[in-house]
Amino acid sequence: MCEPTHPLFGRTFRVIRRSVHRGGGFPLSYEVEYRDGASLLIPVAATEPRKSMENRTKLSVEALHDL
Repeated sequence: MCEPTHPLFGRTFRVIRRSVHRGGGFPLSYEVEYRDGASLLIPVAATEPRKSMENRTKLSVEALHDL
């Protein structure tokens, strides 16, 4: 995982397949082995290094004003 904000950041997994969801607005993902026979879908975007240092703030401007 290359996405520092993802809860599985820094972990590695064996890829089962690349999952392409048709419709529904799901992102392109990898299905990976997790544990105890379970699998996870991890967005491909979370596995690729970021090319730019975009603003990664998760608070809205209004929430910052409230703080």
